[in-house]
Amino acid sequence: MIRHRNVHHIYNIFSKKHRGEFDGVLTLFAVDEELRSLGVGKSLLKGLLDYLRKHNTKCIYLYTDSTCNYGFYEHNGFERIEQQNIEMALHIREMDRN
Repeated sequence: MIRHRNVHHIYNIFSKKHRGEFDGVLTLFAVDEELRSLGVGKSLLKGLLDYLRKHNTKCIYLYTDSTCNYGFYEHNGFERIEQQNIEMALHIREMDRN
């Protein structure tokens, strides 16, 4: 299993490989499951992209995981440039109640 620090390692490799290609990064974009298919995500993303254009941001990237809706991003102009498959270990520690 790959630990959380390995995700950062992969991110660092990507960042170095693509240094200077992007003006920014979208690291978290989420819409509550109950609000999906109502245009909320599309409206939020449009607002973000309008804001970025006004501030002369030409190119951003989205760094995400397999839980995202790739089709949503691709439909809204993003294109997948790299993909890395990893498996993460989940460790849950019971809190000491003493």
